[in-house]
Amino acid sequence: MFTAAEEYNLELADLSAIKAIQEALLGAGIIPVLEVLALMGIGDLTEHAEALDGSVFRLDRSLSRGWSANWVAARAEYGVFVPTELEPYVERGRHVPSRGR
Repeated sequence: MFTAAEEYNLELADLSAIKAIQEALLGAGIIPVLEVLALMGIGDLTEHAEALDGSVFRLDRSLSRGWSANWVAARAEYGVFVPTELEPYVERGRHVPSRGR
């Protein structure tokens, strides 16, 4: 397994959800992805939620400068399972070209 990290932006009409996400990020520096889905009202619709255990949105101060009452941006960190036999072909979340093989 390796950890992927990507920037995500979220715009919602539900200002209380955005505020809760922003407060969690500013307070603890992280918020679990499953908590964000619950705040959006779709937590119970998530299939295989166990795949998101340990996944978080992490505060990135450079992204927080653009926040507004209905918009938030953060880095998502989540694990990606890679079978052992495929690990040589994956590098930091990217496919490694076969180099002529």
